[in-house]
Amino acid sequence: IAAFKPSRVLEIGIGAGYTTMAILQALKFNGYGKLYALDNMMLWAGNEPPHIKQLRLEGVEVIVADEGEFVKNCQETFDVIIADGDHVNSHKWIDKHLQMCPNGFLFIHDVSNKDLPNLAAITEYVKGQGIPHFVFRASSRPDERCERGWLMVATCMK
Repeated sequence: IAAFKPSRVLEIGIGAGYTTMAILQALKFNGYGKLYALDNMMLWAGNEPPHIKQLRLEGVEVIVADEGEFVKNCQETFDVIIADGDHVNSHKWIDKHLQMCPNGFLFIHDVSNKDLPNLAAITEYVKGQGIPHFVFRASSRPDERCERGWLMVATCMK
């Protein structure tokens, strides 16, 4: 984020908010850029946890919605998308992710997780489309704890 200097970043799946805060700090370092963070709040039985209020106060536009519905209906584009949300269905809308991020970077978590073969299919799809990509794994960066796999897709290099 700090190196690419994106104007619009979408995080799919806020969770505990650690990644959200790291992205936000990088955008603040850059001096510009807007962070949109999407979550269905399922981990909290539909209720917003306290850290969501803090994210809003920090300038994050929090979107509470179903990931599939949001992605399918989204007409906006982003410079960076970081997807760590719906681990069961997100492989179904990889085309839409690519449309939403036509000239930037798309990151998808858990693509090497043996319990989630549907996410591994995303890597194969991107490879088959000839889109530049790299999967960070434990073997590529043991210090980064990437054993479950982070797929980086460079749509800006198509």
